[in-house]
Amino acid sequence: MDPQGLSDVKRALGRRLGVWRRKRGLTQDDVARLVHSTRSTVANVESGRQVVDRVFWAQCETLLRSGGELLTGYDEYRSLDARYQQEKAEAARHARWGALASLDPAAGPVAAGRWDEVVEPVAEVQARVRDQHAYVLDESFLDAMEAFVAEVVDSYELRGPRVFAPVLVRERRRVQPMLMGRARPRQQHRLLAVAGRLSGLLSYMSVNLGRFDSARAYTLECFQLAEQADDRDLQAWVRGTQSLAEFYAGSYCDALAFAQDGRRFAGTGRQAVRLAVNGEARAHGRLGDRRAVEKAVGDAYDLLAAFSPEPGMTPCISFGVYSEARTASNAATAHLGLGNAGPVLQFAGRALDIVDSSPSRWSQALVRLDMASALIDPLTEDLDQALVLARAAMAAAEGNRIESIEQRLRSFAAGLQGSSGYAPVAAFTDEVRQWLHERKPDNDNPL
Repeated sequence: MDPQGLSDVKRALGRRLGVWRRKRGLTQDDVARLVHSTRSTVANVESGRQVVDRVFWAQCETLLRSGGELLTGYDEYRSLDARYQQEKAEAARHARWGALASLDPAAGPVAAGRWDEVVEPVAEVQARVRDQHAYVLDESFLDAMEAFVAEVVDSYELRGPRVFAPVLVRERRRVQPMLMGRARPRQQHRLLAVAGRLSGLLSYMSVNLGRFDSARAYTLECFQLAEQADDRDLQAWVRGTQSLAEFYAGSYCDALAFAQDGRRFAGTGRQAVRLAVNGEARAHGRLGDRRAVEKAVGDAYDLLAAFSPEPGMTPCISFGVYSEARTASNAATAHLGLGNAGPVLQFAGRALDIVDSSPSRWSQALVRLDMASALIDPLTEDLDQALVLARAAMAAAEGNRIESIEQRLRSFAAGLQGSSGYAPVAAFTDEVRQWLHERKPDNDNPL
């Protein structure tokens, strides 16, 4: 790497910052104000005259939502810079040893080798100094990380785990050394909570990818961090995610146990609604306990009444309270486990209009699959309408599939076996087989 090449990389990185800034409709003054910098710094960075530290780039990444492009570009530049500094230091050292060798032939390669065994190359020391600066824990860094977590929650269903999981893995690794360092109690508490939420989000994404062993590992890490942070709300949330993982892994008794234990941490707080309807009710449904399903759904609605109504369809991965639409859609799934077609259609119908007006394509797919499954019940049978709903669900999930949708679709297709002599059903079964076959292989998984 030569100086000109390094300068070209720096200018290219600055140009990318400018492109993303303009794409978001912001001025240099806007960016400076929002990342606690100055307009001249932003201008110098965009022109390639300055790079500044990693905290600046992390804040720009969160603000401009570049999908990791800016932070990755900064890390690549620093890696190239470290290599350049090392090459320059090596060249200078060889020049010095060459001069010594001309004065004393005995002071050549052997002496140089001994020198390397005693001290480190200058570039390594410089890189360590930069790394230590990158791990400085201050309020602006924590603000940026908390904003990043909020952005992931809000955008997750639009972009999915294959986009976000690699970014979260990188950020989780980045905060780990900070957990080992010293910080003021308030900052350490916030850092533990941030690290816990990163691990928690990765656990949820692992479930969506069908990686249940990874989900279990991440949930254990999240729970441990939440415990250290004395964050009972996060402890309750991760118990709900453990319940979710076991539900889709087919371990319904374990799913129920995790949800019930989560209620111990949640009390009547915002996680209690999710634990009741997404955890307990759905597990009871698969275990065939009708009375317990009705009680858990009733508990969820009683708990929900204590909170200000959340509009629309709250994000599936949210750390907040469920909206009524998400509560209703989970109640429908719980009754589906019992084979209660009437309540399934009632609760799903209550959520459908709100789901369709939201950007949650996964919810649009799952609600339709629940309704389609209810419509192949002998008491409510309408095969043609069920196929219409199922095809709409497949279309909604196309390009961003997750484990829950694929499981629900397989279950629906299995329920059609008794009607395989009906030509539209036979054609649809072939479509499902092809649709599922097109899933990306596991080795393409980001976790």
